[in-house]
Amino acid sequence: MGDFISSNVKVSVVVPVYNVEKYLRKSLDSLINQTLKDIEIICVNDGSTDNSLAILEEYALKDNRIKIITKENGGLSSARNAGMKHITGEYTSFIDSDDWVETDAFELLFRFSKLKDLDILMFPFKFYDEDTSEVYQTQYNSLEVIDSKFNEEIFTYIDVKDVLFKIAHSPVNKLYKTSYLNDINAHFEEGLNYEDIAFFFPTFLNAKKVSICRKSFYFYRIRDKSISTTGDEGSYDIFKILTIFLNVMKEKDLFKELKQDILMYLIVNIKFVYIRLNEQYRNDYFKLISEYYEKFDLNQVDKECLKKWHFDDRVFYEAISKSNNGVEFELRYKMLYYEFLSYHYENLYNDTKSENERLLNDLNQLQSKNADFPNKIKNIFKK
Repeated sequence: MGDFISSNVKVSVVVPVYNVEKYLRKSLDSLINQTLKDIEIICVNDGSTDNSLAILEEYALKDNRIKIITKENGGLSSARNAGMKHITGEYTSFIDSDDWVETDAFELLFRFSKLKDLDILMFPFKFYDEDTSEVYQTQYNSLEVIDSKFNEEIFTYIDVKDVLFKIAHSPVNKLYKTSYLNDINAHFEEGLNYEDIAFFFPTFLNAKKVSICRKSFYFYRIRDKSISTTGDEGSYDIFKILTIFLNVMKEKDLFKELKQDILMYLIVNIKFVYIRLNEQYRNDYFKLISEYYEKFDLNQVDKECLKKWHFDDRVFYEAISKSNNGVEFELRYKMLYYEFLSYHYENLYNDTKSENERLLNDLNQLQSKNADFPNKIKNIFKK
């Protein structure tokens, strides 16, 4: 399809590929059928051992906008970095090879980014549950935390500092200006899971022109064997990633200003990983929590701020400081968790009981008044 070649590539799409033969065709179809034709699709075969490479070669024969880069398996970050070295487009997008996008996505995103000369354009995305075929959004991936006054307006992180740690970190729901990524030497941390955190904050905090488009273009597949749902020793990487995150916060002089929010963010992420861990790894994970407790200044959480945390994050944090090992932590965490729920529902029961008693009293008073009503009517007619 030579007519697709353009000397002016508008959007470069980086697609890491590793053993996704079951999903790859749907992903590629959504890209080659984009209404914006001036794109390049950079597929990085990261040492696949299934038929993924054969599928890529099949599609490349039909569409010369597809570039195939084959390398030894190095993980998601390594594949994305390899793809970034071959980008020629004005804007850059990252698509995971088991996901897919609406066919008008890049046309609309590019047009708006070009009009505003944006560094980053963010947009909501949808989760697709492979087991149930359910498509849904949460507050996280819908970007509801960002005020509607910023819709299609230019802003920076300074304008959204109050929700900075609630914005979706994933690079797949953002279109980046390529020259901007080059200027800040943007890259993914190789050999580590949870790399999105380490990529999001440097790119977002340095951007001078950010905007948001409220249309959902991206479908993010949730499947059992994806990186985001595994709970093995690779989960320990979260501590290295959070160390990088803290260094970025300090470099931008944000640590002191946002300290309590940052400490809560650390606990939220540490807990997020913990509850997804297979039990055999939890004891070693707690050892890492203990090791990083003071390194991360987690001993400096303000008591008044702690009261405002979600109860699950709060009891998780409180269990850490009261435990000496992983087994004790697990027991304390569960104990504090159920203790809170017990107290909460006991109060809820008492409040409900009191409200029912009040309503019953009101009902009895009303019935008493209504019981005398016929006699009052008779007296009126007699008069």
